[in-house]
Amino acid sequence: MFLFLFASFISSFSRGYHTYIVTHKKPFHIRLSTSILVFVLDDIPPSHINFTSINNINNRATSIPVDSLSQMQFFDTTLFVSVPKNVKYPLHFWLVPVDLCPGISYSVTSDFAISYSLSTKKAKSDFCLFPQASASSYSFEIGGKVGASNSRVEFYESPNTLKPIKKCTDVSDSKKCSYSSSTPYFVKFYNIAGSPVD
Repeated sequence: MFLFLFASFISSFSRGYHTYIVTHKKPFHIRLSTSILVFVLDDIPPSHINFTSINNINNRATSIPVDSLSQMQFFDTTLFVSVPKNVKYPLHFWLVPVDLCPGISYSVTSDFAISYSLSTKKAKSDFCLFPQASASSYSFEIGGKVGASNSRVEFYESPNTLKPIKKCTDVSDSKKCSYSSSTPYFVKFYNIAGSPVD
């Protein structure tokens, strides 16, 4: 009987961008196996919001520090988010196929605009960038040298996380890549492994 009750609280979401209002009576509870989850947080959650990860293999529960959530992606785990009575907390997150962003993901937020500069001699893998959550319009521009000649930048919108909405190749100072949308999106950087990113 306990297993049935436990399973009935697990939320089911399609891939894409979601906002879920967590309350004491409606905690957030999701089991991940074929998707990764990336939280997109406007601010660090208050300390009374509890984030817990439960390993799908050994059922070991681990409390997640709230100040590390923007730097983490979750897969092959069960996530549980709870709040005290009389608290409502909006939780913004992406669910994407596990093979689309298997390496590193970044979640970046601000009140008005973001200027993001990444400089590395050797990026270890392709990576995804998840811009902020609660905005009415979104825009993105990238310039400068982006990896090798076969590198590319792709933009994905919700709910279609399987096919990019826009692709840019051969990005440089003279050939910028721009994108605007009225809905949340994320950016995938391909084929930059072992190449400089400026």
